[in-house]
Parts: sequence; C-alpha cells; structure tokens
Amino acid sequence: MSYQKNLNKAVKYIEDKLCEPLSLDKIADIACLSPYHLLRVFKAVTGETPGEYIRIRRLTLASKDLVCSNDRIIDIALKYQFSSQEAFTRSFRNYFDFTPAKYRVRGKDLVMMHKKALNEEKISYFLNKLITMKPKIITKDEFKIVGIKCKTTLKDNEENKTIPKMWQEFIPRMKEIENRTDHYVSYGVCLNNEEIDVEDFESDTEYEYMCAVEVENFDDIPEDMLTRTIPKQKYAVFTHRGSLSNLSKTYDYIYGTWASKSEYQLAGGDDFELYDDRFTPQFPQKSEMDIYVPIK
Repeated sequence: MSYQKNLNKAVKYIEDKLCEPLSLDKIADIACLSPYHLLRVFKAVTGETPGEYIRIRRLTLASKDLVCSNDRIIDIALKYQFSSQEAFTRSFRNYFDFTPAKYRVRGKDLVMMHKKALNEEKISYFLNKLITMKPKIITKDEFKIVGIKCKTTLKDNEENKTIPKMWQEFIPRMKEIENRTDHYVSYGVCLNNEEIDVEDFESDTEYEYMCAVEVENFDDIPEDMLTRTIPKQKYAVFTHRGSLSNLSKTYDYIYGTWASKSEYQLAGGDDFELYDDRFTPQFPQKSEMDIYVPIK
C-alpha cells in the first residue's frame, strides 16, 4: 500500500477545506483508508494526529488574518470553523500564549510557531525517517568555542545563502585554531540574544550565527576570530539525516510540531548544530548531524 500517495490525497483535501467543516471519516475516505488506519499512519509519519494538524494549521492562518486584515475576531473564528469567539480565543491562547486581541494589537506574526502546510516533499521526508521525531534529552556541560560570526535574518539567509558562504570562509581556516578538543567536530551556533523574545522573531529579525570549533582554552586565538563560552544546559537533541537542503523541514518539525506538544519548554540559550564524522555532504544519503535545542 502506498502510504505516501494516500497521505498526499488526505493532506491536499485538508488544505483545500481548512475554512470548511472537516470530518475524520471523510478524510479517511479520500485517503482510501479506514479512520483508525488513517489516525495511526498520519501520527506515525508526521508526529501528530489529523485533528492536531488541522487545528494548528487553522490557528496559523488565523494569526495571519489577525495581523494582516481588519476582519472582526468573531468572523475570523467562524471562518476557521471555531464554534465561538470564546472557543477560538481559548485555543489560540493555548498555542500562541496570546489572546487574539492582544496578538492583533502587538501587530507581529509569530513566524517561528507557524505550522507550515504539508506537501508531497515533506511527507516523503517524514516517511524516509530523515529526522528523529523523539529527541534525546541530555545535559551538556559548559564548553568553549572559537570561530567567526555574521549577522543575518531568515529571509536573508534563504535568499543570499549567508550562512553557507560563511562556512566556505571558515572551513579552510579551522587549521589556524590551536587547542581544539576534536578535529572531527564543528558547531553552527545561533547566538542567544536576551533582547529578542520568540514573540518578536520574524523573517526579517536579525540574529547572529557563529561557525566554530570547540577548544580547551582561549590561548593563541587567530586574529579576527571570536570566543564564546556556552554554559551547562539541558537540550533536546534531534538528528537530521540526509541533505542540508532539507534542514528547514527539520526545523519546521521542531518548532511547528514538537515544541507545541512537548512536556518541556524552550529555554533561553544558544541553540546549535553539531557536525561530526557522521556528516558526509558528499554522500548525503548517509549523512547525519544533530540539532541541540535548549529546554527547561
């Protein structure tokens, strides 16, 4: 049985009908599966039930309407099939931690919490198990890094490949760094900025990214390189498999699915990508790297 073909049909139907009533029986019929089988397959593949996916997709679209339109909140609630403004407010606050009214007043869309639509490419990504859906929970001791950094935005990096270009600059210079703890490990670190809350993070929000390696100490640092000490922290560690071209899908899952349902809360701190000898970009089908997300 082609689960991908069945799920593609189910998701397309859902996305076409987000502003209309949806029933599990009808979605299952579209997918040529029993309701029970659809529930099991959908959750096994995506990490959430069809109902959870529908609810958060509707909330995502509603959040955009709140910021970008003058429609009344009750009209937005009814448009996305909530039974009342009160039901909409309760669901919206549980997910975004804001009431719809306060979300509209602040005038900024929480892009990091948006649930992006599934498509054939993403379903294939999940079916091929290119991410560990259940992260390891670890506590990592303090460690020191040395490297170079840049300022970028999500939009700028997508359009101009700012971060990949910085890695091209940094990799030849790694040999200049003495006191490295492991010559097969490097880090891509999103530096935490306490002045930027997740509530204010948008596609054009500027953040700092650092290409780095771990060192025993900060002696003999190469000219124009920077140092940073990352404190002891608890992390959820996800493994991304395959090409880096799919990395955004892993982050979409972490922040758009896992974070909203996890028993853990995201914590302030540097999150980072760890590249070791499992990372083989020349053989992407075998390549692996880890993403460390600070939690509490």
